[in-house]
Amino acid sequence: MLDYSQDNENTHISNINHYLQLMKMSYKGAVNELQGREECQYDYFNRQSFKNLARKNFKSINKKDRMPNYNKNRSKYSEGLILHHVWENKFKNLSYLTSIRNHPDFMYQQKENLVYCNLLEHLILHGLIAK
Repeated sequence: MLDYSQDNENTHISNINHYLQLMKMSYKGAVNELQGREECQYDYFNRQSFKNLARKNFKSINKKDRMPNYNKNRSKYSEGLILHHVWENKFKNLSYLTSIRNHPDFMYQQKENLVYCNLLEHLILHGLIAK
């Protein structure tokens, strides 16, 4: 677990060790480690809005494609955390419209398939996917 409460050498070493341990894990192991730290309480997108996409009822007034509505409660950006889609080890960019159209199952957007991470942890997760 990362500790940002103190700015001292031991804390920095502990944080660095956390990142090094994540890099040594499998992708699934790293995801489990991060999900154990903080569970996501909300789906990525609003469920009804996402269903509209599956029905192809997803044009804006000016006829341009638009994304489903994000579930605003899910954000922890103010705490320095972003969401990572766990299934991105199988399908790229699950928050992008083109990917959603290719993989329209709402399962990939559910809270059980999301993990909170900071930017460095997110980079590590994508590094493990690429590996």
